[in-house]
Amino acid sequence: MRIANWEVDKILIDGGSSANIIYISAFNELKLDRKDLKRVNYEVTGFNGSRLTPKGIIELSVRVGERSRRRDVQAEFLVINSPSPYNVIMGRPLIHKIGGVVSTYHLAMAYTNNEGWLAKLSGSQKTTQQCYITALKQPAKTRQQSGSERRLPEKRERKSRKRKREEYHKEKHKQKLAMENFEPAKEEMARPLPSGEHVTVELTEDEMPEIDPAVMVHRLNVKEDIRIVRQKKRSFSAEKNQAIQEEVENLMEAGFVEPRDYPEWLANVVMVKKANGQRRMCVDFTDLNKACSKDC
Repeated sequence: MRIANWEVDKILIDGGSSANIIYISAFNELKLDRKDLKRVNYEVTGFNGSRLTPKGIIELSVRVGERSRRRDVQAEFLVINSPSPYNVIMGRPLIHKIGGVVSTYHLAMAYTNNEGWLAKLSGSQKTTQQCYITALKQPAKTRQQSGSERRLPEKRERKSRKRKREEYHKEKHKQKLAMENFEPAKEEMARPLPSGEHVTVELTEDEMPEIDPAVMVHRLNVKEDIRIVRQKKRSFSAEKNQAIQEEVENLMEAGFVEPRDYPEWLANVVMVKKANGQRRMCVDFTDLNKACSKDC
């Protein structure tokens, strides 16, 4: 495979990767200019468990195959500064662009050439084995940065989580003491509601402290063969935008949500009008619900 008019070997074709990746060592060998990098502000998680912030993203010319099997495309690559036995990872974006179908059993990939005909690319069993053994020797997790530059943000984040847990336990202790010291009068004690009556209680965000991760953690059980869906941004009226802004600020203030940039699943909010005229903000999880296994 040729990238930026240079022959490149040790390429991992990974259908599980949501991005094409070129490692910094290969980036330098190709004599590419860092001025061409576009900045990104999100992290990626590697197959070795490391969490890294890319140096940037760059668009490069790619040629798969030669002569009658040739396929020329433009593809974007995230530039990663991390040790790797590979020079490049071909992710789903590039695989889909060339119409590729990968067979790990045959160590081959079928794709369409420039004329639209079927072509095949075969890998090297020896090189594959060498890269696999090298990958196993690498540590489970690596750090992109060293020293105070990387440790300080992580230290602050750990302190923040610890402080929130302490505040949660203090609040629970106060509630427990209040309930133990509370002795209601007989006329104030709870009584059964008459038949047909019901009570609706609506709590605000600040009245519901966060759940300690030691108690419960929510994870999504997404099926492996599901295509990631990034919903296009929806437009709202000025009134709805103001309601969304207020609701997000309330959730952030209560510690329910935090700003985060995700390169994968993205869902829009939906504003629903309540009976009292106010609006409730919901999230359109239709695509994500389809991708997750049912609980029962």
